[in-house]
Amino acid sequence: MRSQLFVLNILIVLMLVACKEDEPIVKLPAAAAFETGKDTFDEGEPIEFINRSEHAISYLWRFGSNETSTEEHPVYIPHIPSQFQGMRFKVKLMAMGADGMMDSTEAYVQVSKRIFRGITIMEMSESIKKKIPFEDGKSTELYLLTGFQAEPFEWINEYQTYPSKTIERDYTLPFEYDHSTTWSNVYMGNRMWFFHLHAFVEGSESVVSVKRIDFNPAHHQWYDVEQAYKAFSIGDEEISLKVKFAYFE
Repeated sequence: MRSQLFVLNILIVLMLVACKEDEPIVKLPAAAAFETGKDTFDEGEPIEFINRSEHAISYLWRFGSNETSTEEHPVYIPHIPSQFQGMRFKVKLMAMGADGMMDSTEAYVQVSKRIFRGITIMEMSESIKKKIPFEDGKSTELYLLTGFQAEPFEWINEYQTYPSKTIERDYTLPFEYDHSTTWSNVYMGNRMWFFHLHAFVEGSESVVSVKRIDFNPAHHQWYDVEQAYKAFSIGDEEISLKVKFAYFE
């Protein structure tokens, strides 16, 4: 009796295996899809393309009109021509399935320089406040020097010193330093920059270095502020600044 049951079990197993071998292999068609994580990227910022395709075995990416990649999750750094503030370029993903059929999808990606629109001094330590000189009967001027770092001659930059602003002895924070629309635009990208605040008393030849901050704009997350502008915060234990800017649309 046991031997008969054993033989029966073996026959059942063989039948199940045979049935599975006869089943056709279903090759699902590829469905191409990708995302980038955000809508606008800074000049020089690496863009990581996250591939969300399904049932694909190979990929071909096209960035703009010339560059391509066959990586699953490529990283691409677009170049903005010097005469432009920003640009939109088309990204196309073609995904091939095991069935030999191709599916594709495309989208436009925005890349822009951050167009500087002003800074606001949010907080200053007492040690920084004491650096700003004041004299009775005379005005004190606060001015800003900015540009990208260009060692070893970082004092040479493509932007002139901004016109100074008069600051009173009894000033209060926050203190806004807006970028006038009549001044030349300052475009900030993915590289090291500096803001250097200076002060001097009217009629004095002595200029006081108040505070310098070095930063990379693309490394700071922004948030929306008034009039479609955006802003990000920089600083240290001595000073806190809000940097206002606009993206090229």
